[in-house]
Amino acid sequence: MLNKFTISEKSIFLLWLLSICSYLLFVFITDSKLEMVWLLAISNIAIFPSLFKRSKLPENRVVEPKNHVRFIKGDMYIGDAKVRVSEVRKVALETVEQDAYFSLPYNHVKLGEIPNMVFSADKAQEFKAYLKTHLSNDVVFIK
Repeated sequence: MLNKFTISEKSIFLLWLLSICSYLLFVFITDSKLEMVWLLAISNIAIFPSLFKRSKLPENRVVEPKNHVRFIKGDMYIGDAKVRVSEVRKVALETVEQDAYFSLPYNHVKLGEIPNMVFSADKAQEFKAYLKTHLSNDVVFIK
């Protein structure tokens, strides 16, 4: 069951399970009254590390966006990720200070994995024109 989780997810799960078992053992040994508030408080200690974890979306920084996004035989390749061009309806492209952010938020490659990249903001307009030449006219660019 635990094979599909990463090491940190396994350790958080085991910490959560250990905290629940410890409280239940404490209640059993001391003959105390089982209180759900304490059970929830103690078991949720395992959640705290995940609150401070960075986002799971890696920052995929590229130098030349037109070389990173390729169009081959009806498919759009963003690095190693492959998406059918006919399935692309919305493209997120936004410039913030010196960086431009690109993603396909409605085209997941795998569960929770969104094709994305970050590149220099001065290449954003040129990249948008490149995308418009290869995508259909009904594709919407969102921020």
